[in-house]
Amino acid sequence: MANQASNDGYSSFRSAWKLQEDRKIFNLMVKLDELFHEYDHVHFVPIALTHDSEYNFGQKEVSVNPRSEVKTTIPIESVHPQREGYMQMADIMFGTIIANV
Repeated sequence: MANQASNDGYSSFRSAWKLQEDRKIFNLMVKLDELFHEYDHVHFVPIALTHDSEYNFGQKEVSVNPRSEVKTTIPIESVHPQREGYMQMADIMFGTIIANV
């Protein structure tokens, strides 16, 4: 769900690594759904599959190097979402609960 970040805040191993980690989460959710499908009132909330890992960590502008006026955008933090990210999670949880009432 989160981006692996290097020491300077930039995402590293974003393409293949992120896809691999997302697949692990998806496969775990499928397996848990198979194991618990006979239980009443057990519902999985697909937060990991719907979380916007590109934008929910917030954005800040930094110089591309110390002597450049050129700016680039990087995540504020790459593990904990900002307010908007938590609100998106709340929306998904609320929708799942309402759909199963």
